Amino acid sequence: MRMLAAQQALGPRNRRVSELRRLLRRRAPSAPVVVLEGPRIASEALAAGIEPSLVVTIDSALSTPAVSEILRRVLPGGADDSAGKSAGASGCVSNVGGGDAGAGNVMAGDAFADKVMVVNEQAFRSLAPSVNPQPLLMLVDRPQAAVPAVLAPDDLVLVLVDVADPGNTGTIIRTAEACAARCVVAVGGADPWAPKAVRASAGSVLRVPVVQARTRPLDSSGSAASGFSGAATNPDEISAEHTTHSSGSSGSPDSSGSSGSSGSSGAATAAAAVLAQLRSAGARIVAADAHQGEDHDSGVLAGDQGPVALVLGSEAHGLHDGLQADQRARIPLAGETESLNVAMAATLLAFEYRRGRAQPTGGRSSLACDD
Repeated sequence: MRMLAAQQALGPRNRRVSELRRLLRRRAPSAPVVVLEGPRIASEALAAGIEPSLVVTIDSALSTPAVSEILRRVLPGGADDSAGKSAGASGCVSNVGGGDAGAGNVMAGDAFADKVMVVNEQAFRSLAPSVNPQPLLMLVDRPQAAVPAVLAPDDLVLVLVDVADPGNTGTIIRTAEACAARCVVAVGGADPWAPKAVRASAGSVLRVPVVQARTRPLDSSGSAASGFSGAATNPDEISAEHTTHSSGSSGSPDSSGSSGSSGSSGAATAAAAVLAQLRSAGARIVAADAHQGEDHDSGVLAGDQGPVALVLGSEAHGLHDGLQADQRARIPLAGETESLNVAMAATLLAFEYRRGRAQPTGGRSSLACDD
């Protein structure tokens, strides 16, 4: 890192930093670029074969082993050599926003100059998505996946309908990897690639195929926004023409998918389309329900009934009454507890499904979900 450390770090008022900041703040939930925070997540992304468009780090962290290792892996020929070739007048090894590139081409340009931006602490805090950021950001293209056309007998698909909290979404994706689910389908709700969701997934979102069926825009934190509609903008997403009205969701993450009106006709329409595709692929649809259905350990998730799509609803309202499931599963609770956190319920149900079925070996090597 000697050449990088010798350069002057960019401050918050630098033109290129300002352009990047505007890009990140205006980034739509379905934007093609997502932000990964911290050397550990960045390292896992590289190990999963995800190539960064840009790495941003603090000058004071250049000599730390974790950041040094990331830069060594990202910069062709090693950080010391490439920094000497590409460092420009302002000391940044990135040409973000230069010339006529514009916000949509922030990462375009020279292979060396576009890889790394070194900034001071104040500039980094203005770019980072969290209050107490880790000293490295990695911008990557949003991974794409599709609903499988055919499911194997032991396949499990987790379908999240309007799960609004990014922490719950990320935790469920972590569960999906742990129980070797085929993929996760997020219908509305939180952005699986929001910073909080990525952190909660502990890196699993980098390895588990995630299909997004967007039904409406999200706010800047990655949480679901209510009261207006928005069709999916990515061709791999499942879109639905619809109108929505406010669900009145509190965003409280303490319901496990109980039956009731979710208040989102957009999510209902998109969920119906997703479940139709999964049925065509061979799945039996099992809906999580806090109040009705068969006990989760009674055989409703038994291994002799083929692949399952396990559907979980929003924290505040659960699944809408009209959802067409083949069966419903409930988790019996003692005392006066009304329901479990949706991520906790997903974990119990997913591992009950996996119990007695073939135990997969080895790891995933691809983000591809379809055949």
